[in-house]
Amino acid sequence: MSPENTKNLSIYIHVPFCKRKCRYCAFASEDCDFDRIDPYVRALIQEIDLRSEYLMKNPELISIYFGGGSPNLLKPEHIFDILCAFQKYVKLNSLQEFTIEVNPGGINSGLLSKYRKAGINRISIGCQSIHDRELKMLGRIHTSKNIIDAVRFASDCGFSQRSLDFIYGIPGQTLESWSETLHQAISTGVEHISLYNLIFEKGTVLNTMREKGKIKPLDEDLEWQMYDLAHQMLASSGYIHYEISNWAKSGCEAIHNSVYWSGGKYLGFGAAAHSFDGERRWWNYSAVDDYLRKISDGKLPVESSELLTEANVLAEYVLLRLRTMGGMNFHDLERSTGMTSTEILEKLQDKLKLPDLEQYGRITDNRLVLNHHGWFICDYIIENVLTIIEEKL
Repeated sequence: MSPENTKNLSIYIHVPFCKRKCRYCAFASEDCDFDRIDPYVRALIQEIDLRSEYLMKNPELISIYFGGGSPNLLKPEHIFDILCAFQKYVKLNSLQEFTIEVNPGGINSGLLSKYRKAGINRISIGCQSIHDRELKMLGRIHTSKNIIDAVRFASDCGFSQRSLDFIYGIPGQTLESWSETLHQAISTGVEHISLYNLIFEKGTVLNTMREKGKIKPLDEDLEWQMYDLAHQMLASSGYIHYEISNWAKSGCEAIHNSVYWSGGKYLGFGAAAHSFDGERRWWNYSAVDDYLRKISDGKLPVESSELLTEANVLAEYVLLRLRTMGGMNFHDLERSTGMTSTEILEKLQDKLKLPDLEQYGRITDNRLVLNHHGWFICDYIIENVLTIIEEKL
């Protein structure tokens, strides 16, 4: 089973700095020591040079994504310097999408205008909620007013691709407050909206508070009501639910993230950045000091790597495709396992113990495509599909 989009390459650049780490965040980031940003950018440029051979063999870039952390801590000059480093080895005019994540509390129209001039055409704003009490629970540094200002700044600066991120399942959140957040998000008219269920990750402040009984997770039934409400409200407002956590207006689906979901190639730069070439996956050291030390020694900052087996590729195919509106193609599974779609569905129906599988998805063009009911229990469905495959193999 071969990945799609093998002719295109996407670039991810990790900016692991924040003014203050959020209570729920388990990503590789640290509270910002601003004098580390310049050395870090210089290290990024050195890493690009160290990857020159790979880049020259894959010069057609489809997307660039600056993620974090808080990438808006980078100055426009940093962006220009990084792009100049890439331009020595790849064709930037082939870019279809150039995204930067921003924190609403750390931007202004002047900064966004310079980002736009640097070639960035898509902005992803980490909102999480429009209620200040919920933002305080999450440990965010911005306010609801900052969100409204950020969307206005992005529009005024000519960003035609604007994405907003929100979280549901926040302790103390209600269906009413969630409805207000959704209504506010829709009213902005942005092209893309991402909604994520809060996860209490090990090592985070929120998880420690949960373990000590200081906060209580929301009931799963309420989380389902929130997810269902989001699906209904966004669909009625013209947004397509194209991936488990993502909605977009027609033609505005995230190109970069779709590369991940379709098994395409991507090359990551910076601390904790991951890469995938279609057969092998590798990742950089997550600690900034370790990353900088390797670069200063003139070495690639790769901590480890793995060569995907046929079983790995098959498992990832199921895991990723069932998250999207494109669904899982039974022809691909039949070639790999010898099982027909009928056999897989019969076994799946038996294992899931669901009274009506059609309530959770549909079969179309020999694909299993989950609906939002199925996506809400996606992990459960995927686990059982993989069990069926493992039993066959």
